[in-house]
Amino acid sequence: MPQKVKLSLMLVIVLLVSLLIASGTAMAANENFPTKPVYLVVPFGPGGGTDVPARAIASCVTELLNNQPAIVVNKPGAGGLVGPKYVASQKPDGYTLLMAWGGPEYIFQRHIRKLPIDTFGDFRPIIGLLRYSSCIAVPKDSPFKTLKDLVEFAKKNPRKLKFTHTGVGGEHHINALSLMKEAGIQMVDVPSDGGVTARNTTAGGHVDVGFFATFLTPAVSDKIRVLAVSFPVRDEMLPDVPTVNELGYNVVNAVGFNSIAAPAKTPDWKIKILYDAFAKAVQHKAYKRIVNGLHFQMLNWDPEETLKQIKKQDQMYKKLAEDLKLAK
Repeated sequence: MPQKVKLSLMLVIVLLVSLLIASGTAMAANENFPTKPVYLVVPFGPGGGTDVPARAIASCVTELLNNQPAIVVNKPGAGGLVGPKYVASQKPDGYTLLMAWGGPEYIFQRHIRKLPIDTFGDFRPIIGLLRYSSCIAVPKDSPFKTLKDLVEFAKKNPRKLKFTHTGVGGEHHINALSLMKEAGIQMVDVPSDGGVTARNTTAGGHVDVGFFATFLTPAVSDKIRVLAVSFPVRDEMLPDVPTVNELGYNVVNAVGFNSIAAPAKTPDWKIKILYDAFAKAVQHKAYKRIVNGLHFQMLNWDPEETLKQIKKQDQMYKKLAEDLKLAK
């Protein structure tokens, strides 16, 4: 056999062996991921509409993540932006994930001010989990029995009433802004640092009206009165409470939205492993019991559908920012 042919054959053999080794290494890596705990960063405080489902799914996904625990880490602050900024700064290795990517905190705010993150450029979605309604509540001893009562008083007394919400640019803040624009009223903004704080601030009578997640209301039902909910349909948790739209206000219903996302450069194969694990975890009885008990609407979107739906919401919030004359 000529020397050149021998050399060519040897090169081909070396190449094939290299490819087999690389393939085997990749397969081994796929089989072994994850090999340490996965951190699920919640950009709000404990007990709210982001934290509760995060802890529910974390408790159900461990056995599906190569028996590695999913650990919830709360990083509240800056209207929900401390958490995503932290996640975006981490290695794109699939071990640090963000809960609530794609919510109004990121897709509304990006149209009204410069953010420390790039909502679409810094992250890629793994799974769209669920969404839930927002409510408008007043202290139990409030003179306002209906939303109409509140609006009529606010019209006659501009900036006399104080309202709270879970953070600037979040769904509850958006609902407050949208209602004030539609109803032609002005109230004084007193932001809280999360849903539980907003609820307790309202229940304690420190503000006149609160905008927060509806599912937080049962614990203080003896201290607040819910006037309306912001959602396309009535919330099953409070079936007798009308929606804001039913009451004649053509507001944009900004809803609480929970998804899980990873840093943008996380490899496709890790995204698939994570999606498969979380998609199975949402079928767990314990997870369903918590989510259904709070009357959250389960979505379970794959990465492509999650991105598609968030981009639709992004366009809606862009128009709202323009309508409110807040667009940057």
